[in-house]
Amino acid sequence: MIYDIPQAKVEFKEENYKTFNNYKIIRIISNSILASNFKENDTNIAYLFLPMSSFFDRVVILLHGMGERNIRHLEYFGHRFAKIGIPLIMPILPFHNERKITGYKDGEKFLTDDIEASIRNYRQAIVDIRINLNYLDRKGLAKNGYTLVGFSFGGMIGTILMGIEKRIRNGMLVATGGDFEYITWKSLATRIIRKKYETETDYETYGCTYEKCKELHKDYWEILKKIKTTNDIDKIEFKKGCFLFDPLTFAPLINGRKVIIVRAIFDEIFPKESTLALKRAITTSELINLLSDHFLIIAYRRFLFNKILELVKEA
Repeated sequence: MIYDIPQAKVEFKEENYKTFNNYKIIRIISNSILASNFKENDTNIAYLFLPMSSFFDRVVILLHGMGERNIRHLEYFGHRFAKIGIPLIMPILPFHNERKITGYKDGEKFLTDDIEASIRNYRQAIVDIRINLNYLDRKGLAKNGYTLVGFSFGGMIGTILMGIEKRIRNGMLVATGGDFEYITWKSLATRIIRKKYETETDYETYGCTYEKCKELHKDYWEILKKIKTTNDIDKIEFKKGCFLFDPLTFAPLINGRKVIIVRAIFDEIFPKESTLALKRAITTSELINLLSDHFLIIAYRRFLFNKILELVKEA
């Protein structure tokens, strides 16, 4: 399976990052075993908000969105959960923050028309997170599994991760979606890719026109009906490699678990069709619509915190 963890020795190091009255933040560092050949990016980094005394035996995984400001805004959740005894881990996704590479903005390497590069980047992101979960399991922190929270691009990564990770019991996906037919051709964020498609003529290498993309997706929902296990994904001959990192491909694997999908009504990054496709594919999901655009959804952080807390306490 494309997102399996390769056999390799992983060395972990813990650093005390900050200490507060009843919790601390630990910086967890390890080698990224799927090297991207960018030195700055190939260190796997995560921040663990860890209560110092007794705590819940479930850990919240918080996945940030694309761009340089998202991580700082989401630290709110780490502090609030740690204060009430719930550990939270925030992995730094490849090509972001401390893993950003020279000459590129945070996450820009994911906005590429090169499908093979995209597969490598998504694979590195998923495997790095799974390795961090293994580490937390060995420390005995998540005896009752994990609750996942993914914002925006982190919701895309989180949908794939939740699909293949049965350790994740439930989750919340915020201002996100699936189905690249809509994300690629209707999102404000992917206009760079669309421009490349307009200027590149080698379709087999670079991908699509809108008409060709629509043609590739015409039987997508019939394919999704066949996906019951991760082994089924290996058996399907997808017409294009982008289906291997489309969150919608992995959404059926989440069925049976509770998922809250939070949609920003005026979202300019994830079109309505994209979010509703995710809702349709995860049949056990609940949809909440908030009066917001994509970037101001963080203004609802107290509401979102309480909803996440309900998920954690479900155990």
